[in-house]
Amino acid sequence: MNLRQLEAFRAVMEIGTVSQAAEMMRISQPAVSKLIAALEHDVGFSLFDRAKGRLVPTPEGEMLFTEVERAFVSTALIARAAENIRDRKQGHLNIGAMPALTLGFLQEVVARFLRDRPNVLVSLHSRSSLEVVNAVAGRQMDMGITMAAIDNPGVDTEFLCRAELVCAIPPNHRLADRDVIEPRDLEDEPFISLTSLDRTRQRIDHPMEEAGVRRNVMIETPMSYSACAFVAKGIGVSIVDPFSAHDFHSAPIVLKPFRPKVETDIALRFPFRRRRSMLIEEFIALLRAYIAERTDLPVRLHA
Repeated sequence: MNLRQLEAFRAVMEIGTVSQAAEMMRISQPAVSKLIAALEHDVGFSLFDRAKGRLVPTPEGEMLFTEVERAFVSTALIARAAENIRDRKQGHLNIGAMPALTLGFLQEVVARFLRDRPNVLVSLHSRSSLEVVNAVAGRQMDMGITMAAIDNPGVDTEFLCRAELVCAIPPNHRLADRDVIEPRDLEDEPFISLTSLDRTRQRIDHPMEEAGVRRNVMIETPMSYSACAFVAKGIGVSIVDPFSAHDFHSAPIVLKPFRPKVETDIALRFPFRRRRSMLIEEFIALLRAYIAERTDLPVRLHA
């Protein structure tokens, strides 16, 4: 028994004559008859009775046709699924990213990505950069977006962008009219800081220490997003990543460049030597395009 025999049998059952089945299959009438005869030989029973030049299905033929239809429906579903996979309209992306990106920025990217892909599922996990890198290395995530400074031999790393940190200030603050904020401007200022274990905190502290500036640290928080929320409440000022800061564009905060520049590299992470799906490649392309069009962000796409 082979697929071509089943196709001939199905065609005759649906159309009713060998000649029309042959026309539909684009083969000769004798070829269809030969395929039917071969199928009957393989299954061991008659599929049709020949009456007055017409083929009438036998009860066994009717029962076999029911099973053949199920098989062809399943084949059609598989073909449709393959088409959706080929066109990147079906699949599952499991993405991890540091909170600075997942709380606003990546939500917009994912929304754009899913706009024309209703059958794609995206799982977006907000974790620390270290947790994301470890999860990607363990193949628990398809890709990650993290601080580039973290290394792990179990991941492939690809540079995404270099982001310049900004100073977040309440709108009625004495520094709100400054074009640029420098370390000496923050002497004794109420300050919302990242936690001492955060690598970005270490980058922020370095120019302060070099300038001999003492800040009045009021709050420590593990996320720039939280720091921006405290700034919006007028508790103090902060230096934060631009992604978190620009998610607060409608909140009562003012963003200013900070000098000397404090920059951080952001990287894409993938399981080591694992081939990326077409769906992942399209998501990466959209992510890069979105970053490029955000001219309001102090972000560069090259190191």
